Order: sequence, then C-alpha cells, then structure tokens
Amino acid sequence: MFMINEEIIVHDISRERVRSVPLRLGGFEVFQQAGIVSMGIDDRPPCLSWGEGLSPTILFFWIRQGHVGVRSAHERIMARCGDLLIIPPCFGKELYTEEESLRALWLHALPSFHRQWAEAAGPSIRSSQTGNVLDALFEAMLWETSRRQQEGQDAYRLFAQLVLHYVRQEAAVQESPSQAELHERLARLWEKVSSSLDWPWDLESMARQVNMSVGHFHRSMVICYGVSPIKRLRQLRLERGAELLLSSNLSLEAIAERVGYGSAYAFSNAFYRYFKCRPGRYRSHPRTGHAQAP
Repeated sequence: MFMINEEIIVHDISRERVRSVPLRLGGFEVFQQAGIVSMGIDDRPPCLSWGEGLSPTILFFWIRQGHVGVRSAHERIMARCGDLLIIPPCFGKELYTEEESLRALWLHALPSFHRQWAEAAGPSIRSSQTGNVLDALFEAMLWETSRRQQEGQDAYRLFAQLVLHYVRQEAAVQESPSQAELHERLARLWEKVSSSLDWPWDLESMARQVNMSVGHFHRSMVICYGVSPIKRLRQLRLERGAELLLSSNLSLEAIAERVGYGSAYAFSNAFYRYFKCRPGRYRSHPRTGHAQAP
C-alpha cells in the first residue's frame, strides 16, 4: 500500500495487481483540506509482516477480515475483524498477519485531523462503528472512477464527502462506560497492582481484574492514561524500585524481587533504560547521579 503521484493505491498482493483512484481527477479536494494524505484497501496473505517505520501521520486501520498485529520495541497488540486500529505519528512499529488472510481499509491523516489520536502515547484498538460502511463506500468509489476516468467529478466529490463524514463519525465515537466510571475502575486496578508489584502481572491478568477483554483494556488505558498497560506497570515497578534504593538498605536482588523482576540484572537494565542511570549510582548520588525519568 502506497501513494504515487496523488493517487490512492490499492495493492492486492495475493492477486499481484494494483487498483488506484486518481485524486487529480478533481472532486477529492475535501480529503486534502481535511488532512487526509492517502487511503486504500489492503489485501495480504497470512504469515506476512511489513515495516511501517516512523510515519508523520496517524494511521487508521479498519480490519474487515482476519487480524493484524502491531509489534514495537516494548509491546505487541492484536486487532481483529471489526476493530479499528489507530497508530499515532512517529511510532516505530511492524505490522504482521498470522493464520488468516487480511483485508483492511486504511487511512493516513495529518496530526491536525484528530489531535487526541495524534498525541496518544501508543497504538489503541476500539470496536469499529462504521468500518463496513467505509469499506463499501471505498469499493464503490474504486468502481466509479475506473468506469468514468475523466468525468463525474460530482460523483467523486459525493463519495469523498461520505467517506470523510463516516471517518469523522468514527473518530468522535465516545467509549462506554463513561470516562468517570472508566477512570474509577482503572484506578482501583492500579491501586491493587501497586500494592502487589511482586506478583507476575501481565496484560491478561490485569484485564481480568477489570472484567475487560485485552483489547478493550488496552484502549481504555490509552484513552484514560495516555500509555499502554505494560508501560504503566513498568513505570510503577521502576519508580517503586527507585524509592526503595533511597529509603532502605535492601540489596539489589531483594529490591528486584519486591518490584517484580526475576533478577537484579533484569532490574538494573530496565532501571537504566528508564532513568538513564544505574541503580548503584542512583543510590550513592541521589541528587546528581541520575536524570529524571521520561
């Protein structure tokens, strides 16, 4: 999937063919005015991965068939059929399929298109409200432009306006339960996690505590806290470890065990990545020996 000479490109790998909608025909100005850079349909065979790199745009990915995973330096999440996957700008990632062929509608938009998603700390997944409508609209738009290459600007403009309407409707959908209820449920979870950091918490066990699916839990965390659950857990563990370094004479091994790390070596490496300082130096030079955590 890519964009060449102001055309929407649809690359069907399984059939080795490319279908495109020439934006230069006119009628698609509404996309450019709204900040939409490119969009298309992606059909990929199973067991395939492809790199996206650091893109300056927001990537919206409506999964219509199969599922797609996102693999980054620190976490992995999976979006399934019916989900909307949203990846913020400049987020280094690799996308991959597994056992099923993938069909998805994707859209790249400038950060100005939707500030909330542009400023998110990581990818989020939510149930799509309009993916089937968008899929049908885009297929119809492909058919219309292939049938009438140099005419019908009014038809193209109508398609573009409808697509933009449903994309904006999707972006504006409010999550349920309410934000206040969601914050309360998550706050109770993190109180429990904070009091038992030595427990082997993972994404699934935390999601069970709040009676959510893994996908719902992940996107709820991004909406309410701006970070993924695993990143939040890592922050709590390392910040508690830093407190123990300064307030106790516990050995590095004992501190690592208390905050949920399997060894002093693993704790030390994670601590350095977070604070840019080794635990020993942090303990001996609490004011000058470390940088602030990011």
